Amino acid sequence: MFRWLFVIVFLFGCVANHPPSSECHTIIDCTLVIKAKLTSNLSVKETSYPKPVVISFLLNDSAEVIAYEVLTDDNNEALEKAAIEAIRNSSPFTELFGLSKPDFEEFKDIRLTVDFTK
Repeated sequence: MFRWLFVIVFLFGCVANHPPSSECHTIIDCTLVIKAKLTSNLSVKETSYPKPVVISFLLNDSAEVIAYEVLTDDNNEALEKAAIEAIRNSSPFTELFGLSKPDFEEFKDIRLTVDFTK
């Protein structure tokens, strides 16, 4: 079974043109909604970091984060900590309940890239 590899990339100063609704019904809509939610919960002290941070996290059937893993080995603890805190503060991702059951299942394994490089 093909698993979606869901990647959200945060670029410093990047904001969606239209604020997403609080619910989504397609993978693309959900990508925008989750990106906005994570962005609103991301608090960083610097405006630039040398390398991006990649974190994988899993959701349960209630759209709560049940596990996460930092996939980069850059010793960028400040950005890693900020990204993990954003993930925790954004959980649960109940906006995903608007997806069909198969799409929700595919969306439960998320790979997040936080990029503040210039």
